[in-house]
Amino acid sequence: MNTKDRIMEASYQLFLKKGLDNVSLNEIKKVADITSGGFYHYFESKEELIAAVERNYILKHYSDAVAAIKKTEGNFVEKIRMMVAYTIGFDPDYKEVKDSHNQVDRDIYFLYLDCVRRNDKSSDVFINFNLEIIDIYTEMFDESRKNGEIKSDYGSRELAMFLTTMVNGIVYLAAILPNPDLKKLFEDNLNIVLDKITAK
Repeated sequence: MNTKDRIMEASYQLFLKKGLDNVSLNEIKKVADITSGGFYHYFESKEELIAAVERNYILKHYSDAVAAIKKTEGNFVEKIRMMVAYTIGFDPDYKEVKDSHNQVDRDIYFLYLDCVRRNDKSSDVFINFNLEIIDIYTEMFDESRKNGEIKSDYGSRELAMFLTTMVNGIVYLAAILPNPDLKKLFEDNLNIVLDKITAK
């Protein structure tokens, strides 16, 4: 790992644990094992470092989710289950999430909110991510309706909005509850949706 990547990795791990405001440059330099000169060779300020960490870690987390969702195949039930799983943070094989993974996703969520607080562009990225997910869900509902897999009287866009709201609600609860059973939240909510809209 080169020096710049080492600085970003050390910063990212510290930001996850302590938040953006509670990490000093001295702490970053100590963990990354660099001098002040080594830091300022790559970053002019802590704010520039935060922007780089956000771009290379947090935003990549969202772009990877979108890419995975777009590749999802199968029937309606399989696709909706996998799409929601990817969005929430389950692994691609839809295995039970480990506690450590839950904690990482929770920390990423709070770190992202911290970035949004400091930067309007971060908010725009999150909005665009959700709009893209809504478009993907809408296309999925359109296709499933044509195939006779769903029976809802609601429009595809309305269903996509509802599904996105449900997913964001699960992520929010996973972030604020002390010991969330993310798998149960996921399964219970998704089964309610599927029961209401899946053609029998």
